[in-house]
Amino acid sequence: MKILHLLASGGVGGIERLCEDLAQTSHNDNYFAFLFEEGEIYERLKKLKKHRVISLIHLSSRTHKIVKTLNEYIKRQKIDIIIVHHGGLKCNIIYLKLLKNNNIKSIRYLHGCYDNYSWGRGNNYFKNIVVDAVMQKALKKSNIVICISEASKKSFVNKFNIEETKIKVIYNGINESFYNNLPKRDFSSNMLKFIYVGRLEYLKGLDFFFDALAECKDKIKFSLDIVGDGNHKDSLIKKSENLGIDSNITFYGRQRNIIKYLDENEFFIYPSICEEGFGISVAEAMSRGCIPFVANKGGLPEVVNNDQDLIFKNQTDMKEKIINLYNLTPKERKKISSFYLNYSKKFCISKSIKKLDDLFNSF
Repeated sequence: MKILHLLASGGVGGIERLCEDLAQTSHNDNYFAFLFEEGEIYERLKKLKKHRVISLIHLSSRTHKIVKTLNEYIKRQKIDIIIVHHGGLKCNIIYLKLLKNNNIKSIRYLHGCYDNYSWGRGNNYFKNIVVDAVMQKALKKSNIVICISEASKKSFVNKFNIEETKIKVIYNGINESFYNNLPKRDFSSNMLKFIYVGRLEYLKGLDFFFDALAECKDKIKFSLDIVGDGNHKDSLIKKSENLGIDSNITFYGRQRNIIKYLDENEFFIYPSICEEGFGISVAEAMSRGCIPFVANKGGLPEVVNNDQDLIFKNQTDMKEKIINLYNLTPKERKKISSFYLNYSKKFCISKSIKKLDDLFNSF
């Protein structure tokens, strides 16, 4: 099978990393079109599969030109299936135009939960109506709809009219390299060594985690390593200083080798206040033996096997459970760590790719 993947951008994100894994391990022929931005994953794919990667950023302001170029590309490469990954309005419009012009199988990949501030939605009421209408049409026209969690599926089924028989849930996957040279953990430290890996944005919830840590600081010993960058970084630094916990927190910025930082810590925090579709960084942390501690949002509870001791519903619940984690013995911590390391194998990328390949070949 020849599959064309449409991506809005080629930066380092869960969608783009999945496409990189497909390029490396899938048994099908995967092609990748980057519509509006390039980026690190685009560059890596370009080196890996040069003749199967195209950039259309020079046409980003001219949708009709993008469609024309892709129509020609689909016919030239004899593409069998087209998949759109990103969720913006323009992506769906391009996708629909390609389906209209080509007799081709189609998949709408939903890499998240539906909410009021994603998929191209925002504060403009009339634009939101258009965004939702176009999404509904894209879902209806697609042969298959893939969701990355049961929570993602539920959120879209509740909002849109979708035939449930054509919805498939395929979890995102951890690259097997995460299981190489695992650290030996004894959890002998008498403190909570937290780590967060991800974008520094308000919706990721670190503000509320900082507040909870500040309320607990006289009862526990803790450290927090933050790996990532974003437009909320300066606000977080200032907040940590105002709360008097800045000496406990280290900002490392964006790093290529996150395994090094995971191995130096013991608890992975993901305090998102938005409906996360899955949470691949949580699964990756579990694969290194970190104990997950996550918000009750979207697909995050699925990643941690719905363990209520490791899921917090609000800030008060978060604070109480931080103290409970602190009071765990080294033996208890090690047992939880071992369980989640093994549980994380449920999300190995090889399993995800096999399910995708089987789905592609079922057309």
